[in-house]
Amino acid sequence: MDYRLLLFEDDKYTERVIDGKSLGDVTLFCRAINEAGETELALPSQYEALATRGKQVVKIGNASSCSIRPNSETPYTVITGRSLESHGEVYVNGEKVAVTDLTPGDKILIGETEFIYHEEWLEICGVCGETYETDLISYIGKPERFEDFPIYKRSPRIIKTEPYAKIQIKTPDKEERQKRGELVKRILPSCVMIIATILMSVFMRRGMFMMVMVAATGATMIITVVTYFDDKKAKAAEKKERTEAYEEYLLKKRKELYDRTEEFKESKRYHNLSLVKIEDEVKHYSNRIYERNFNDEDFLTVSLGTAPGVPSFKIECDDEGYGRAGDKLYSEMLDIYNNFKDVQDIPYVVDLKKSHLGIVGRPEYCRARLRDIVTQTTFFQSYHDVCIVPVVGEANSSEYDWMHWLPHTEIRSIN
Repeated sequence: MDYRLLLFEDDKYTERVIDGKSLGDVTLFCRAINEAGETELALPSQYEALATRGKQVVKIGNASSCSIRPNSETPYTVITGRSLESHGEVYVNGEKVAVTDLTPGDKILIGETEFIYHEEWLEICGVCGETYETDLISYIGKPERFEDFPIYKRSPRIIKTEPYAKIQIKTPDKEERQKRGELVKRILPSCVMIIATILMSVFMRRGMFMMVMVAATGATMIITVVTYFDDKKAKAAEKKERTEAYEEYLLKKRKELYDRTEEFKESKRYHNLSLVKIEDEVKHYSNRIYERNFNDEDFLTVSLGTAPGVPSFKIECDDEGYGRAGDKLYSEMLDIYNNFKDVQDIPYVVDLKKSHLGIVGRPEYCRARLRDIVTQTTFFQSYHDVCIVPVVGEANSSEYDWMHWLPHTEIRSIN
């Protein structure tokens, strides 16, 4: 089991993690003077969670009226909303204070008891019934922490690859259209033959022979008409079958394109989280923190919002328009192609390794965009790989105080 050793100097303290073997004879929750003459305090790494939701005022001290009563001598301290006021030695994030405003995640050391402040709960380093007493109930919604917390270890990264397969949409066969006057063209020769035969019978007076000729020609004409309507019926059935088969084919292609598009969107959104999602990941100590390193392709890339984009996979189809006017199946194919050739509302990603990024606009807008970029950069990249050097005018330095808490802003070769 690991422990934390707090070393006090003047009005602040530093913290380092040690293992149980290095702890030696040091007593937990008790200040002592080490061999170097430094004041030190050893604390465990585990915390318990207490719910403060609905309590505007939380009192900490040894009095019976206090909500939290440590067993060791503790200065009377009051937390009202986000404000802290104490009548003794209290440290917030390693600095000695008497009155201060709190933000979620602040570490508070009151006497020999350490707390971590959250809006609806407090984490306390101790064991209820042994090191402190309380009237508060346990906080059920405390997020799970990774093993060996707070010692962070990079987990193997999960990468959702974008689909790159080529998807081809076959063009429907050209529709065979019914020619105008086809029936007339088929029976016209037979009609002419009958008329000619009748005229010949009048002038040559071969009645019986001519009647046989007329009957034969009439039979030919009847067969031609019947064949015409049979062919027309067969073509209608063939056209219906062709239409149904191709519409079923288009339905399968539409589903395939939809699945690939959703896979593409999921990959983009997974690797480029929104700020709300990043906040949730940080609250739950996600193993995605610092997941990128300088060998990754998306190292130092940031999302600047959402915009239409081209999918990673390629869609191929025959876009010839000649002779296709009025072809319903061809129009449906083009509709599918046009619907999926662009993807709406995907993260617009900029690679800071290759691009020079500038923000222009009103100061409050620029600061908000800068906060977004810094949040993404410090969440995905470790401070061992990325160093951020803020260059800010003295008049506006207070607007960027929040960056001082980021380890990425420390120049480690100097500090």
